[in-house]
Amino acid sequence: DLLPLFATILGNDYTKLDKGLFPDFSTCARSSVATRSAVRINSLLMWLSHFPDQKAAIKTLVGMVNTEHSATVRMTLTQGVKEYRLRASSIARFFTTGDIQPSIQGPLQNLPGWMLKPLAEGKLNAIIINTLTLQQVRLTFPVENSQLPSSNQTSRPIRQVVYGLLLGTGGPGCYEVEEYDRQDLKLTSSRVPAILPRCAATHLHLDTLWEAPRHLHLQVLLDTLQVSQQPDSLCVPVNLQLAAYVTCYWLKHAQPEPKAELYWALLVGLVYGELSREPKRAKEFGLVLNRLKNLQTCKDQMTLNLEAAHAYSQWQCCLRDSVCLSQLLCHLVPECAWLYNGPLVHEAARRMKSNNNPESLLADAPYPLKLFRQLRAAVERELGDDLARKMRMGTGAGHARELLSTNKDSDLSRMFEQLMHEEEDSDDQSEGKAGNHDQIYKYTYNIRTRHKKKSRTCARDPKSKKHDRVCFD
Repeated sequence: DLLPLFATILGNDYTKLDKGLFPDFSTCARSSVATRSAVRINSLLMWLSHFPDQKAAIKTLVGMVNTEHSATVRMTLTQGVKEYRLRASSIARFFTTGDIQPSIQGPLQNLPGWMLKPLAEGKLNAIIINTLTLQQVRLTFPVENSQLPSSNQTSRPIRQVVYGLLLGTGGPGCYEVEEYDRQDLKLTSSRVPAILPRCAATHLHLDTLWEAPRHLHLQVLLDTLQVSQQPDSLCVPVNLQLAAYVTCYWLKHAQPEPKAELYWALLVGLVYGELSREPKRAKEFGLVLNRLKNLQTCKDQMTLNLEAAHAYSQWQCCLRDSVCLSQLLCHLVPECAWLYNGPLVHEAARRMKSNNNPESLLADAPYPLKLFRQLRAAVERELGDDLARKMRMGTGAGHARELLSTNKDSDLSRMFEQLMHEEEDSDDQSEGKAGNHDQIYKYTYNIRTRHKKKSRTCARDPKSKKHDRVCFD
């Protein structure tokens, strides 16, 4: 009965009482919590618990303020509590005995048993709750380029599968969810149909979802994110598996297509997130952790790169909706929202654009470098040849070196090897032809390949063209 008064005093959408009119409730009731806001809330609850009803509490509150404000305070409190229509509830039983069923009422009380516990504990994803109760979802808007389509559009196919698992599928208009998103800077709504992958259309229903075999759950996740590798074959830590899947999906669907430096920087950020979870091994890769921590406070971050912000917002939307899908599928892979570090990946992307090799940020410790290469390999195995080549090549000399050193079988690598052999075979030919090969060397040197020409005895005569053709890195 006192909860409406409690909410009115703290302030809500209807009332804005001047907090300075009331005494410090923390002096009226001792509280064991630490944070300032928690102390205020806890102390007010304890203070109100001494009153038998609203009238007695309001009378005491009015008597605690100056006479000139008493009429206003009484009217505000009385009107504020009328805005609430609380039904009888047994929710207190959940906190004392853990009894779930009586504490859940309304549209959610008929949910299958496996959903009730996370719902009562406040752990059920908001998208799931809003879909089941309202068939409406209000999407959040991250920092992005408002002139481009909303980042939420990239992850819409993932949400459609979530809607399909919750509502089922049917004829046109039968199973749709109203999504609130943005178009430019205007709030818009659209009806989004629920869909299911073919493997789940006839086998997965909400009532028995958690009873379905794990391989079926896994196939739904893989089909939705359009990846083929099973978690056991990813060769990355369990905590990074969902992030690897999401990165594959993001590279295939994000618009505009993410540039290579954004991809490299994201992988570096994921490595940092995983390393931060292992404080016991901090000494082992302390230099790497400190180097990456310094990226977060770099003074060059004063200007926001809107292209990077929009790309990473799309990745975050894909991760958010993938976490929701994974929760419905018995938490197939661990959640990893804590992995993303915005300031770090933005600064790392800026450095990648300046031809920094991503592995240089992870040098001085073998494990971070190994983790980075595992992630890179897991992601790039899922990409088409053209897209994978773009992500390997990057935008500058450092990326070209990386491509040629780690992808010996690529078309570009074979091209350079062929050029080297052709040059060696023509050493004994005419001076004019040797001059033509100098142009080849000039070109290969400009992009700083790591291919080496076999050492051979060369005349040191300054006039000799062979003097210029020395071994190089």
